[in-house]
Amino acid sequence: MSSRTDSGRSPRCSDTHGEPLPGTAKKGTTYLIVEHSHGWGRDVLDGEALGAELAARIREFVDAAGAAFHLIRRPGRRSREGSPIRAYLIFTSSPAPDAPAPSIEACDLPGGIEDVFDLDLSGPGRNTVLGMRPVPHPLVLVCTHGKRDLCCAVKGRPMASAMRAAASSMEALLRGGSTGPCSVDGAGSASGVDEPPDVVWESSHTGGHRFAPSMILLPWGYSYGRISTDQGMAMLSTLARGELPLPGLRGRGCYDGPGQAAEVHVAAELSAGGCPVAPGELAVSGDGGATADTVRRTVTRPDGGRWAVELRHRYLPPVLKSCGKEPAAADTWEVTGSRRLDPGE
Repeated sequence: MSSRTDSGRSPRCSDTHGEPLPGTAKKGTTYLIVEHSHGWGRDVLDGEALGAELAARIREFVDAAGAAFHLIRRPGRRSREGSPIRAYLIFTSSPAPDAPAPSIEACDLPGGIEDVFDLDLSGPGRNTVLGMRPVPHPLVLVCTHGKRDLCCAVKGRPMASAMRAAASSMEALLRGGSTGPCSVDGAGSASGVDEPPDVVWESSHTGGHRFAPSMILLPWGYSYGRISTDQGMAMLSTLARGELPLPGLRGRGCYDGPGQAAEVHVAAELSAGGCPVAPGELAVSGDGGATADTVRRTVTRPDGGRWAVELRHRYLPPVLKSCGKEPAAADTWEVTGSRRLDPGE
């Protein structure tokens, strides 16, 4: 890898695209997201943004619940002066058979970020007494965490601004568009959420700044990367049709690497055949842990068939995972074959 680009500057980690996207999604199924328009530091819980004592308490709080913690702000750093802080609690897709549907809930924090300690992070619907309400539209978190990596600021901020403008003007998304468990009713109302809905946010580190612009689609927990502004706009239109956006799809965080890659593969095949899937519609199961060299995953579409997907673990040439650092080892899960299973198989 050259140490300089044609422009003479050092290469940024997101400038090279040798690493496949499928199987690289941020893992996790619970998110606590809090609005914070000011600086985020290199890590949102390193004490720079929130102070050492509060950051330590939040880290202990979210770690106990197995939750990811993000700070968000409106694109352009527009603050709502005099308005309370917004907080979101998201429970994404889960492979557990009895898991509840993905959900987003929101509340205000009139007392400041410290109010998050009153929240129950163990499941949806447990904070209504605190004013937590369902959010009937998806959230797109675009990483703009420049102190973590410059790529996220350079590529993420323009993307977030463009997507927010598009979301604010999309009649289909705001009035009758369907996105599965998160849809806007026919009148376009959003039950206590601002009009137009706050669909797109700038976010702290979403994982994988080498894939900038990097983003997470909630409530399902899909990660995306390397998408153009046009593809970002199209993502919103695709969601409004109730379909899973495929360009830049890295996978869904409730699955391991091979499970993520298997879902992306089947979703792409179905879309190419004229049968696009809805977000969260496919379910993945299988044997063989992610430490094996070859594994099989079964992808199921409810009332729509099952597919056996074979995958091989493959090492890649070293990749630049963060700006200013040396290239590091990388690997991927490569689909080597798939077939639709007969009933009873």
